[in-house]
Parts: sequence; C-alpha cells; structure tokens
Amino acid sequence: MSDFEEECDFQAPINVPVDIYTRKRNRCQIEDDKYVETEQDLTEVSTCSLCQTCWTNNGAHGIVGLKCGHVFGRSCIVQHMRDATAQKTPAKCPTCDNPLTKAEPRRIWPNKVIPCDEADLIELKKQHAEADLIIQGLKEANEAIQQQIDKAIFDHLVLQAEDRSNRIISPSQIMQMSQPSIFVHQRSFSKKNEKYRVMDVDPMGDRAVVSVWKEQKYGIRKMNLYDITSTEFIPNHSGIIKDLKYNTENMVLSTGLDKTLKLTSLQSNQVVLSYQLGAPGWSCASSEANPSIVYCGLTSNTVLVFDIRNTKEFVHKLIEPCVPKIFSPIHSIMEVMTEDVPLLLCSNLSHTYGWNTSTEEYEYVPLQQSVEYENDVTDLIILFQPI
Repeated sequence: MSDFEEECDFQAPINVPVDIYTRKRNRCQIEDDKYVETEQDLTEVSTCSLCQTCWTNNGAHGIVGLKCGHVFGRSCIVQHMRDATAQKTPAKCPTCDNPLTKAEPRRIWPNKVIPCDEADLIELKKQHAEADLIIQGLKEANEAIQQQIDKAIFDHLVLQAEDRSNRIISPSQIMQMSQPSIFVHQRSFSKKNEKYRVMDVDPMGDRAVVSVWKEQKYGIRKMNLYDITSTEFIPNHSGIIKDLKYNTENMVLSTGLDKTLKLTSLQSNQVVLSYQLGAPGWSCASSEANPSIVYCGLTSNTVLVFDIRNTKEFVHKLIEPCVPKIFSPIHSIMEVMTEDVPLLLCSNLSHTYGWNTSTEEYEYVPLQQSVEYENDVTDLIILFQPI
C-alpha cells in the first residue's frame, strides 16, 4: 500500500448527476398530485352516486352500505330497490350488479362529515352568531322589563297601603262600631271534596279568603261577604297552607308546608312574588309600620324578614337566643305598637317572646308571663308584659 493510500482516510468522491434537482422537483410534484387526488377522492366519496348530492350523518339520506362494499344514500337505494320491484326484476347493486336484498342496506356512522360547500358553512356560522346576538339582546330586554314589573308591583303595593291608612271613618260609622253588636248566623259555605283550614277577612273590601285543600291541590278561595256563593279558587301552593294574611287590598300573603312564602294578587289570580324558606312555614304577617316588610315564622322557631323590593331572598333571620335552643314551630306572629315602638310578637308551642323592629338590628325582647285561673267562671288568664 502506498503512502498516499495510508494517509487518505475518506471515501472516493461521488459523482452527482446533473439532473438531481430536476428529479427532486418531479418527486415533489408527484406528492402534490397525490394530495390533490386525495382531496378529490374525499369530495367524491362525500356524495351519493345515485343522486349526486351529499350524504348526511342521519336522516332519510343517511349513509348505508351493501355487502359488496358500495355505499349510497338510504333513500336513494331504497327507491332503486322499489323501482326494480315495480319492474319485476331482481334488485342489484347499481355499481357492481351484485344481487341485492331488502334487508341488506346497513346504516354507517362516519367519523368525519365533509361539508358540501364551504360557503354554506360560513353562512351558517354567520347566521348562528347573529342569532346568538339577538337572543342576548332579548334576554337583556327581558331582564329590564322584569325589573320594571317588580318596581310597578312595589309602587302599587305602597300606594294601596297609603290609601288604606288615609281612609277616614265617618262619625256615624264610629257610633255604629261603639254600639253593642248582635251576631246572628246567616249562612254557611262548603264545597264537595274541599277542606278548609285558615282564613282572613278584609272588612274594607267586604271579602274574605280561606285556605283550601282539594284533590291534591292547595290554594286559596276568595269570596264576597255579601254573597258567599260568589267564590273563586286560586291554586298557589304545592302543600298545605298553614297561615294567610291580607297584605294590602288586593294582595294575600300565605305560607305552608311546601316551604314557600307567596304573595298572590286577588285581581289577576296570579302569584306575583314567591320566596323559598328552607323549612315549612307556619305563620306570616305584614309590618304595619313599613308595608314593604313581611315576616314568616318557621317550624324551627325562626323568623325570616323579607323586603318585597328584594325578590330573591330574606333580608334578616331572627333566631331566639335561648339555651338550650327550642325547635318549636312559630304558630302565631304579629306586629304591635308599644309606646310608639314596633314590637314583633312570636308565639311557639312553649312560650311567647318579641323582637324590637324599630332598628335593623332587631333586638330580642323576652316577655314576662303570669297565669291566673278562675274556678267560678272556669277562665284561664295569661298575661304577657314586655320587660
């Protein structure tokens, strides 16, 4: 071996053909042609060969396959089989003429759906976006209208309360009220399959409301005091009503075992306001000082304070601070005035207590109690006095 061969540690030079770049361009062109053919094939296999329209993933023109492997739109191949039957010839595959039976077409669920036209898809997306904008605008308008309705209801309630408090009683009416009254039973009212529990009377409006339970329906029945046969039933609860009170002239406050407190309009016979209590309600009352404040006594010896201007939830929760805690339903609740101070009286199955409602803090007021029994007249006198 020569010295040159020992020092040369590289391979012999390779002759590069002159047309190498031409061959590379040809190879790239072939790959591009394959890509074009693939896109063309995808377009071809997305259409039915019988009607030349695009398949659908479901519906009458959904993709079905035959035993021979060819696929068609379901409605097209079914019509092809019907035409063959009408001509009294055996049905065959339109592509390969293999015999075809009625039960042979089977539904195919493709994992890729190709749109027949990109412009149509863009137009649909545009319409979808426009529809979303319209829906959003309608939602905002609906919320604004609902706020106006809530405000109108509140203003109406306030005006009714003010009108009721400003009514003047004539001297003749005062004389009639001061004279001893004689009560004579005139008539009674009842309907088949109805059960009645509690009632309240609106003397200014000459009408009464009574809670009704009939055929798994719970509501109130309003009646005219001059003609008690003129009545109307308003279903407004899903459980037994435990208490109801007139809130204003045309509004009734009611609560019951369905864990709701509802304000019902006697004019429209519709529930205009509903609160979720979290526990069955046993009693309810309206504030004499503030017509927008209502109270509800629960089975857990708890009082919930609501402001009808807040239509979502209660504004205060009053729990008697006693040890041990008493879980007894508040069956009676009312607001009275003691030396120009409003006092909310609450009575459960064991005792009576109060809450000072003159401030938003709602101070607890325990009541002193004394009991006296008269043997001669068999009367039991119970005295409650605020401390």
